[in-house]
Amino acid sequence: MKKNKRKVLVTGASGFVGSHLCDKLLEKGYRVAGLIYGEDGNIAHLKNNEDFEIVNGDITNYEE
Repeated sequence: MKKNKRKVLVTGASGFVGSHLCDKLLEKGYRVAGLIYGEDGNIAHLKNNEDFEIVNGDITNYEE
């Protein structure tokens, strides 16, 4: 499989839909930055994936 290596930002990555979206994008070869606010329970299994990055923050806070 050819890796695409486009980078995608998934907001709400630790939620139900966001975590499944991260899984699928990684399967398709994307690099994924997952924006979370709080716990990372649903994406904890992705922490060791080199194509995944957890970004802690609040999308409504421009300073972050």
